[in-house]
Amino acid sequence: VLHHDFLASCMVYIAYYLCFGPQERILRRPSRFFYSGLIAGFAFTTSALSLLFLVPFIIALAWGKGFKLTFIFIIGYVLGVTPLLFYDWICFGNPLILPNRASRDLTVMPSLSLEGLREKFHWYFISPRFALWSFCPALYIAALGLLSRAARKNADAIILIGGNVLLVIWVLIIPTHGGAGFGPRYLLLGIPLASVGLIPIMKWLETRRRIMRDTWRYLVWNVLGLCFASGITICTSGALRGSMYGMEPHPFLYRLIIGLGLSQSPETPGAFPLFYPIVFIAALTFYFLPRHTVRLVFPERT
Repeated sequence: VLHHDFLASCMVYIAYYLCFGPQERILRRPSRFFYSGLIAGFAFTTSALSLLFLVPFIIALAWGKGFKLTFIFIIGYVLGVTPLLFYDWICFGNPLILPNRASRDLTVMPSLSLEGLREKFHWYFISPRFALWSFCPALYIAALGLLSRAARKNADAIILIGGNVLLVIWVLIIPTHGGAGFGPRYLLLGIPLASVGLIPIMKWLETRRRIMRDTWRYLVWNVLGLCFASGITICTSGALRGSMYGMEPHPFLYRLIIGLGLSQSPETPGAFPLFYPIVFIAALTFYFLPRHTVRLVFPERT
């Protein structure tokens, strides 16, 4: 589904990877920070929510990479945003007026309310019909890995955690819920960055190869695989309906049954032919991975 929040989430992650990914030969040049800023600027043209990650990016770069590379990133970001500013100037007569504000769409403007905060928190994190855990349960395991990155004082943890915290705060104070066929779409920008937290968990499991009993280690790996596979099942079934509507009104287990093709709803078709091979491959990956020594690439401590 070519939804703009999907595109922006990919761009934000690529920008992060260019700055803090493995230091391969092609990525050692300072120009990668320029390209990172450029792509992050393009992300803003697809979703204004990506702006919430800008400050964590700058702080992390200044702390972990130095002010020179941070300045190169900022130059790239400004150039990446320029086409949007030019577009807004042509359309609205002011380069700083975004389309949502120009159309006076109050659903995405901050509106503090204690009742609204309670409702949103229940919507995003508790309800089995709408919450993030029922669409992407692996992220809750990944949160532990993000905390371990922060505990080791890695600079990139500022982006991984800080950007997601700002995103959550923002979606809690705007009136709209931002539901979609694949879950709460306003949290999509943070999912790739939050998923990075799975890597420390997987590395930790493998460091316990000689200490932890294989039964328990395989159990944890299989839990990870089931969480990942259930997310694919539910989100795929919702995306088949469309980008904005589909699976929110149904309970978690009912969505899972529909995703497996065992039932259908008037709004959402069942599984399509490629679905089962994809889930099967994902499950096999998590089942066999702990039986082999695997080098999981992750940014070194900065």
